[in-house]
Amino acid sequence: MRSLLDNLAESAQKRTAIGHFNISDLVGLNAVAAAARRVGVPVLIGTSEGERAFIGARQAAAVVKSIRDEYDFPIFLNGDHTHSLAKAEEAARAGYDMIGFDGSTLAFEENVRQTKQAVEAIKSINADIVVEGELGYIGSGWEIHDTVSFFGKRGRRSRKSSPRD
Repeated sequence: MRSLLDNLAESAQKRTAIGHFNISDLVGLNAVAAAARRVGVPVLIGTSEGERAFIGARQAAAVVKSIRDEYDFPIFLNGDHTHSLAKAEEAARAGYDMIGFDGSTLAFEENVRQTKQAVEAIKSINADIVVEGELGYIGSGWEIHDTVSFFGKRGRRSRKSSPRD
C-alpha cells in the first residue's frame, strides 16, 4: 500500500484533492470508507482530540488499518486539531498517518516554537507521519465569532451565537 505522502504527491500532480472527513463513530467511518471506495479515491479520516477521547486513538487506528488492509484501499487517519504535544505523541504511537498540530490560539512565536517541538517528537516516533501546523485562528467547534484577529488571539463574540449559550 502506498503511503499518505505518496498519495498526496500524486494528488498534487493530478491537481485533485483527497477528501478529509471527521468521524465520531463506526457508522460515520464505514459510510465515508464505503463512499470513497465506491468512487475509487483515497480518503483521510479525521478525529479531533474530543473524537479520539470518545472513540479511542488506538481503536480508531486499528479500524482504519483493518479497512485499508481488507480492501487494499488508500484510507488514512489524521489526528485533527491536536492541541498538545502529549496528544500528538499519543496519536503517533497509536498509528495515525497524519497529525494536525494546532497551536493557533497561541501567540505566533509560541505557536511556531511548539509546532517545531511537536514535529521533532512526532517524527522521532514515526518519520513517515505527515505533520501539519495551524497558523492563524480559524475558530473552533460550534461557536460563531463576530470578529477574529489572526496569529493566536481568539475572536470575541458580542452577542449570543448559539442556543447553547
